[in-house]
Amino acid sequence: MPLCTTKENSWLAGRPCRLFSCLSLGWEIGRWSWEVLPASKSAQLLSRFAALLAQGFNAQLGVSDYAARLDVTPTHLTRICREITGRTALALINEVLMAEARRRLVDTDDSAAKIARDLGYSSPAYFTRAFGQETGTTPTGYREQKRGNGTARATDSPCFP
Repeated sequence: MPLCTTKENSWLAGRPCRLFSCLSLGWEIGRWSWEVLPASKSAQLLSRFAALLAQGFNAQLGVSDYAARLDVTPTHLTRICREITGRTALALINEVLMAEARRRLVDTDDSAAKIARDLGYSSPAYFTRAFGQETGTTPTGYREQKRGNGTARATDSPCFP
């Protein structure tokens, strides 16, 4: 079976295309872009969830908030996400938030505190802790590492680690 050829760091890359014919995730001009192909009701629910994630980034919105907007239970939303992507709804939410945080750390001069506030984290300390768990470094350390000589930007590459 052919494997998906989406962006290399996408959670879809390398997975069997049959399972992911409904959704592909890519990085386009610093925003998540979603391409949805007609498929099952489960795939349609996942594409609606993806559209909500793409509308804005807010760490204060949890699985239950998204599920309520989609008129399903949090358990059902998580089951569908796991069935199609192999990831829970919460993991997908966090992946989108961290991708936006990484992009902003490299592409802007905003402080980590401002990025945390803009993404809806309750405190800069909580954002720093979550970011560290995801990347293994602090937001400032990540920015310095990725910028190196001060010229690199996240949008220079469609995906970044």
